[in-house]
Amino acid sequence: MKRADAERNRNAIVRTARKLFLSEGPQVNLSDIIKRSGLSRITFYRHFSSKSELIHAIFERNLMILRWYAQKLQCDEKGFEKLLSITASMHLYFHELSLYVDDPERKLLNQLISIFRPLADCAKKQNKIRKDFDPENDLVLLIMMISGAIVFSESNEKKRDLKRAYQMLLEGIKNRDQ
Repeated sequence: MKRADAERNRNAIVRTARKLFLSEGPQVNLSDIIKRSGLSRITFYRHFSSKSELIHAIFERNLMILRWYAQKLQCDEKGFEKLLSITASMHLYFHELSLYVDDPERKLLNQLISIFRPLADCAKKQNKIRKDFDPENDLVLLIMMISGAIVFSESNEKKRDLKRAYQMLLEGIKNRDQ
């Protein structure tokens, strides 16, 4: 069992890193994170052996947040859509960090799929999404489409382009008047 102060220190490092990565991007160096966390270098390396490991912990934290939202949205008729929107917003801010994540066994992706699965099943039953939607494969496609909107946008247009891509993703591109 981890000591309470060790857990507090680990959380402080992750919170600090998350804030710095959000404001300054992935180029933030570990020295800045350690300094801003108010903890020693030894304490940092007791919890994380590398920047990649720290970023992995940030993605774990993001999944924890998504899990919390998914629980709150269980009975919401637009729960799947809302969770996808939250995920897209997170992706807007953290997509650059994904290049630093080493997850060959796809543990993070599998956790994301398991978070979405109940809401996807509910949305299918309510005819909110296609019956053939498969979270295992199709959720990855949705995230890739959202990523494209972020990666290829000018930095000052990312939020607008993400919103438009998300809208087109949900509503389709067919003319509704025909």
